[in-house]
Amino acid sequence: KIYAEPAAAPASQRQFPMMVLPIETAISMERMPKHEDIQGDLVEWTPGMGSVVFFSHTWLGFKEPDPQGVKWQLARKILRKALAGTLQVSPHWSIELIFGKLKVTAKEIKKQLTNGFVWCDYASVPQADAEAQGRAIASLASYVADSAMFICLAGPWEHADNGSIRDMRAWANRGWCRLENLANAVATGKRQLIV
Repeated sequence: KIYAEPAAAPASQRQFPMMVLPIETAISMERMPKHEDIQGDLVEWTPGMGSVVFFSHTWLGFKEPDPQGVKWQLARKILRKALAGTLQVSPHWSIELIFGKLKVTAKEIKKQLTNGFVWCDYASVPQADAEAQGRAIASLASYVADSAMFICLAGPWEHADNGSIRDMRAWANRGWCRLENLANAVATGKRQLIV
């Protein structure tokens, strides 16, 4: 079985609640939502609620993560396919050669994410309150530990302000992304890095 129900992170590890969006709500939003703009849509995740998809990514602008909306459109497409039962994840053949069969079927993903939630930094972490933002950032490892899926949104996109390419290599070089990836690697349960 590819997915194991994550063990809830001890409350003492979390300095800020894990604020998530219901998947259906996230799909209905045209742009990546800002935390302060969607207070009524966010819910505090607690153990026993539906599964959480953790989206990790680099920002495509200095002031906002997705000025052109390309990342959020990809996230919505992934979520729609997951709920429709048409999203299947297959690793590169060389990875399976080393680690064995790791394919995640569309049926497994649909079951896992039906009635699920989304964690995404811009939506789930306060952007205007520096003190609350710091507490949420300090809680990142616990958010990852309580997520069922860890997805990296890394396309061949260009940063709007400095022209740098923000692909998988850029993601792997960012400190925050490395922290999230490390938290995913050491989390209890079998959870793959999906790119």
